[in-house]
Amino acid sequence: MGEKKFVRVTITIPPGLLEELEEMCREHGYTRSEFVRTAIRRFITYLKMSREEIEEEVSGE
Repeated sequence: MGEKKFVRVTITIPPGLLEELEEMCREHGYTRSEFVRTAIRRFITYLKMSREEIEEEVSGE
């Protein structure tokens, strides 16, 4: 498998959300970056699935 390339991003979140993030990372053995990448992938999948379901309903399929 080829070398993975990453781009660094900076986000701003409320302190309470950061505390929850760090707690989840500790509990599940993720780094912050791994956890956020996974969450973003899953949210994108969720949004795409939701959009497809809406399009199916509108088209009557």
